[in-house]
Amino acid sequence: MASAPMTAEQLERAKDSRTQTLPAGFQTSQATAASFAQVYVYDLGLDYYSHVADRVNAVTADQALAAAKKYLVAGADGHCCRWRSDQDRTGASQAERGSG
Repeated sequence: MASAPMTAEQLERAKDSRTQTLPAGFQTSQATAASFAQVYVYDLGLDYYSHVADRVNAVTADQALAAAKKYLVAGADGHCCRWRSDQDRTGASQAERGSG
């Protein structure tokens, strides 16, 4: 994933997967609370869920590739990926978090 841009079909499927599963985050009281907790924990802004689908759909293949190169490392088999050990999922380095 971090070596070449996604095809148009792959990108569209990834976008659809992300946007079409958003309602699942509100199907139960527990899921709703967890969704809003993420807004608070990651300081996403109160309007996050009003705009997230538009933001996801605006992502280009080149932007997805840049993010993959920045945050993912290929596994031993060259296919599976994992988060870079020096960054968390927000992109903060260990030094920025004060834990490294």
